[in-house]
Amino acid sequence: VLEARGVKGKRKFGKHEDQHTLGDMGIDTGVEIHCVDENPMSVLRNGGFQDLSAVDKYEMPDQVYDTLPNSVRAIQREKYETDPEYRASVDARRDRALLAPVKFQAEAEALTVGERCNTKLGRGVIRYVGKTKGDPVKPGYWVGVQLDEPNGTNNGHVGDAVYFECDNKFGVLLRPPQVEMGDFPEIDEFASDLEDSISEL
Repeated sequence: VLEARGVKGKRKFGKHEDQHTLGDMGIDTGVEIHCVDENPMSVLRNGGFQDLSAVDKYEMPDQVYDTLPNSVRAIQREKYETDPEYRASVDARRDRALLAPVKFQAEAEALTVGERCNTKLGRGVIRYVGKTKGDPVKPGYWVGVQLDEPNGTNNGHVGDAVYFECDNKFGVLLRPPQVEMGDFPEIDEFASDLEDSISEL
């Protein structure tokens, strides 16, 4: 059964001949078309084709793949041995991966949760200091800041991980060098306006 969804609502079209066009069914431009399987005996129902574990397939052992002369792995291995620039790039990437878990550790250890701070997005309070809790945040040490103003990107949650709790747009995760801890009280804009008014008297 075809199901058309558009500004006029949802319409269903039952059995039709193969030679019928969408125009014959009165489907307009810009309408979303969904094919709905209403056959109770269909193998498509209940995810019949989604369980790949039931499908017979050949899985090549890693040791066998490693011996193939024209595989991607073989080509990369040959390029690593013959291309100095490619070898340097691979080595640098490997070194970065090894250093990632401890990246900015020293800078992070100098910061304290609960202290005031200043960042490129404004002032706030340090709410989290530590390693990433997984994707989509890159590995290494991070600082969670609850900003005084809604200049952030999150509410202390990133992906499925919870780093701290705050209102939406008040939270941000930054690398330790981007956070300056110190005496940074919340800016009172009204106090500034009052001082200007007094000075004019």
